[in-house]
Amino acid sequence: MRLNPITYGLRARDVILPSEDPAEYRQLWADLEAEWQPETRTERLHLEQMAIAQWLLARLAKGESRIYEAALPLEKQLALLDRVSTQRVRLEHSFRDAMRELKQIATGTQGPATAPTAKANRASRKTRHSDTR
Repeated sequence: MRLNPITYGLRARDVILPSEDPAEYRQLWADLEAEWQPETRTERLHLEQMAIAQWLLARLAKGESRIYEAALPLEKQLALLDRVSTQRVRLEHSFRDAMRELKQIATGTQGPATAPTAKANRASRKTRHSDTR
């Protein structure tokens, strides 16, 4: 599997299991990238966090299905489903946090430590976005 860490994030190779299709991850990344249009390293890191969270949520859903299908004692099944539920909540929070950060960057509300280039990028993006409406 070849995933360019510059394009798909530094952790892309580590998050995809051998049984998973890298093309599906690339499509997820492309969809998120088209929607958010990251321009800075920070924006790409938040996008990577969103892509990985979404990828792992999909994997978790498959695992949850396997738990239901397995012939396990009810107590064991409930314990596993509880772990899955906890992981789902963590991944959903991770996705939401990264999305909130991207929105704050886009609107310029992330605080006083904003770099001048990030402000210029946001202004450019706002202009592009308003031109397409």
